[in-house]
Amino acid sequence: MIPLTSLGHWSPASTGGPFDLARTVEFDFFGVQVRRPLSTQAGHIPNHFELGYGLLRPADLPAPGVGWAAIKDGNWSVLDDLVALCINNGLVLHYEIGGGVGGVVPDLTEWTNVYTAFATRFSTQIANGDVVLGMGNEWDGGDGVDGTFWPGDKPTGFTYQIAAVDAVRAVVPSVKVVSNSTTAPGAAYLDDFLTANGPGYFDAVGFHPYVQPGEPERMLGLSLQYRAVMEEHGISHYPLHMTECGWHAWYDDGEQQNNQWTTDPGDIQLPDGMAADYIVRCYLVALLARARTYIHWGPDEFSFSQLDLLNRSNTALLDPAGIAFAFMTTTLIGADLGLSRSAGLMFIEFVKDGQRGRVYWRRDGESSVEDLSSWSTGADVYGDPIVLSSTYTVTSSPIYVFD
Repeated sequence: MIPLTSLGHWSPASTGGPFDLARTVEFDFFGVQVRRPLSTQAGHIPNHFELGYGLLRPADLPAPGVGWAAIKDGNWSVLDDLVALCINNGLVLHYEIGGGVGGVVPDLTEWTNVYTAFATRFSTQIANGDVVLGMGNEWDGGDGVDGTFWPGDKPTGFTYQIAAVDAVRAVVPSVKVVSNSTTAPGAAYLDDFLTANGPGYFDAVGFHPYVQPGEPERMLGLSLQYRAVMEEHGISHYPLHMTECGWHAWYDDGEQQNNQWTTDPGDIQLPDGMAADYIVRCYLVALLARARTYIHWGPDEFSFSQLDLLNRSNTALLDPAGIAFAFMTTTLIGADLGLSRSAGLMFIEFVKDGQRGRVYWRRDGESSVEDLSSWSTGADVYGDPIVLSSTYTVTSSPIYVFD
């Protein structure tokens, strides 16, 4: 068993803290992943920057797309548009290598030339940190081979990841690189990469903490698997990025069902209250796990996500979960985090603009009566005022309290 005592992060101790997070919440901690164009192209969704996110990760945007297959053929228009949109709106773009590779491993020289061209075209944005490079999306495939995102075997995948990074670094040595963003059992994939190649090819570790059906707090245990591998390879100080997660366990008969694909509108969406609670708790748990970023899949992909931020009938409007998201970003971006607890009555303490506050919540099905009378004001998960008292019942729906 790899010791975790030196990590200084959340641990499975029964008390859950309190421990000091000692960080400032960066604007690009809050990320979203999208599949539709966000600018002026046909089929774009209306402006939803009011959510307050600072990090954007594109998935398989409509043709010609933004992946390797598009730019290999000289189709830069969607990617140009996306980079410009991010720059103009103060967003960081998390860009993954690969995309549209198909069922055949590309020619290595052609592969490398594409990423040389990518780095040359966006050298200023990369150097400024406005574009961050990811070393591929889920090339682990659960067992190291998955034609969906990478058609070759694991060692060949390692070779192509390294070739892409080397090509970009040859043009922009300061590029920020996040490891291949893996799914379960992704920690083993990370271990295999580090064992074969060492840690010199990336600056941060990425992974996808999908834990549904269940509750967001399960991400804490999953993050420890990656922390353990990082410590074993001497990179426990590297940032941990949760580069994609969402809630794809559809809801029916009063409970979350297994991770299944369905387009039945009666099944697919989590209830509004649960969706609002879960989206906030996802980001709070990511903070407890000391993740550098958390990227939510689903603001605009209604056939896949069961935790919507935008209204399905009118995407210019925020769903209740989107309202909760916007209040969270408004409250926490720029805040200095302090004490926290990851078990029982969970909380994160923060100070922003000289005012101290806390977010309190419990896990699903739990509640407790707490004395919150020493706090001056409070708000529910949507930002609406609540009346605090010496006998306030804290539930799984987060609340904010302020001096």
